[in-house]
Amino acid sequence: MLYPKKARFFLCYNLITPRLARFLNKRTYQETLEGLRAYIKRKEKSFRYTIPRFIQRYGSCGVTSMANAMAVFRPFKFTKKLEKEWLERSLHSPYPGNMPYLMAEIAREQGFPVELFWDKESYLAHTSDSHLEHYAQSSGLPFHLVKEVKEKFVKGMKEATNFRGDWNNWVKKRLQEGGLIVFANERQGILHYNLIYGYDEEGFFIWDPLGWEEKSSDLNKTMRNSISVWGLVIYDPYLILAPYILEDARAGVAIPGRLSGKKDC
Repeated sequence: MLYPKKARFFLCYNLITPRLARFLNKRTYQETLEGLRAYIKRKEKSFRYTIPRFIQRYGSCGVTSMANAMAVFRPFKFTKKLEKEWLERSLHSPYPGNMPYLMAEIAREQGFPVELFWDKESYLAHTSDSHLEHYAQSSGLPFHLVKEVKEKFVKGMKEATNFRGDWNNWVKKRLQEGGLIVFANERQGILHYNLIYGYDEEGFFIWDPLGWEEKSSDLNKTMRNSISVWGLVIYDPYLILAPYILEDARAGVAIPGRLSGKKDC
């Protein structure tokens, strides 16, 4: 069996060849492929990452969820100082909250591939001027500031993947491709970020940075807050090419040299 950590090396450098398989793994080319196929088959039914389970100390649910995802691939100490630093960078004054596009900047600076996502149609429908006026009145914030936050949010998400469909399949595919999903749901009327880090036949594993694990059988409900769905996928920097190479393994053929890969790892 080719275990994930060993598979990571092969997949990253795109050198699944008979010679390398024999030299590094002491297995034949066919055994390497069989190991990949078995791993893929097992991953279809059940898979989850081992996360460090960092707990937020401040109003830092977003960056704490992000840190849990990043530490899966590159373990580090999530100190109070680092948590405060990232929290300050992710806040969008004057509106409190961890903005996904600002968190994405932090993750990318650390070398992680990131995919922003949202349901754009739903977001725009729930942030019309009439909705914003109602929010401004109930919150006591000036209307022009509330509208400015919306405009900056839309601008920050311009490169995001726009998706409107079954989030269960969408998330499962990202998990299989080496990603963990940070998303904004809602607790008692307040936006709150969580981390999806795995699944089995009964649903998806979710880590709440307040300190507990949850299970969701329907992400179409769990991921949606009162406005829309949004968040970011943080990918394993060593497995970013995996979907292409695993596709070859599914077909029963590994194609050495199909992707150069090295400079991207």
